[in-house]
Amino acid sequence: MIFLDKILSIVSKDLKEWRRQPFLILIAIIPLIIISLFVGVFLKQAEILPAGIILVDDDPLAKELRDYMISMKSGTGVPWFEIENNSSATYVLSKFDSGDILGYIIIPYNLSSRLQSGEIVELEVHIHNINDDVTKNVLQRVELACNHINRNLEIGGVVYRSVSFDFNPSTPRDVTFTNYTIAAILALTVILSGSVNMVTATANEFEKATMKELIMGSSSSELLVGKLVTTLVQTAICFILILIFEFMFFQFIPQGNPLLLIFLFIWGVLCFSPIGFLFAARIKLVIPAAIAVLILSVTGWWIGGGLVPAEIWQGWLSILAMIWPGTYFFRSFITVIVTGEIELSLLVFDVIITGLYGIIIFLIATRVFLKEARS
Repeated sequence: MIFLDKILSIVSKDLKEWRRQPFLILIAIIPLIIISLFVGVFLKQAEILPAGIILVDDDPLAKELRDYMISMKSGTGVPWFEIENNSSATYVLSKFDSGDILGYIIIPYNLSSRLQSGEIVELEVHIHNINDDVTKNVLQRVELACNHINRNLEIGGVVYRSVSFDFNPSTPRDVTFTNYTIAAILALTVILSGSVNMVTATANEFEKATMKELIMGSSSSELLVGKLVTTLVQTAICFILILIFEFMFFQFIPQGNPLLLIFLFIWGVLCFSPIGFLFAARIKLVIPAAIAVLILSVTGWWIGGGLVPAEIWQGWLSILAMIWPGTYFFRSFITVIVTGEIELSLLVFDVIITGLYGIIIFLIATRVFLKEARS
């Protein structure tokens, strides 16, 4: 009971200190809100390409092509083009010159008769852009629309059948870019808040010169367990606040078994908060240690699959993603919270990898902490 009382005393003291200094709470939450707003408000729009379509005449096939491009959507129902209603050349060109649209497409005259006569008809695509990835997206979407027109096209009594595909996702449903990144931000909340809260709970003792007093009044095991429990409570509060924010602004609702999500949350805090423990023990100052943890966490979030799955990386980024244990935590956490399910073998593998990392960093951090605390 004495052991438990000492732990509760440490947790109570740390939480009171945390509550009295709102700044300590803000540095664990504000970066996550900023990233959420950037992703949800700005990057969300990048999937929709503003464009104009110029119809040279009223050819029915040209109108069908235009209507098809207007109706094109991703697997999650997000429109691929934001097409201006006015198809006159003067209007579209004025919009293009003013920068209101990214590009425009000219559908040539007599499209139906020219195709049926066997002529190869070219569409003009004008793009005001220097990003080759955006250019690729525009051209691929226009090409898909052209394939729709070419499908079952009859020329001289011969029907031409072009290759098409039927997309069947391996997950229960396709995931929107916004939902994916919000899930990744919630995973980052576990790692970042867990590490930053451990920094504030530990480095604050060094800054106030109360660490030696704390060491003298508690055993090392009591102190370490107390700091971990404090970090779990603080991170749970941060996670709930961020989850409420994501629901209010983006209507995000977690999927999956709540017990599995709670397990992954606790596991993530226990495995990644030791890095904050190490930085706090070595730097001994709240702000510098918190900034170092913030940089490491956000960089690891980007490499480990925060914006796009880590599997797309090539070269040295692929190696970094493979080495960084956060990659494996992000993979399991994001998969569970957005799809509601995960393969057991994949979950076990990711838990083992992150667990080994947590144990190694915790042992190193403990040795550094005890050395610095007693010096």
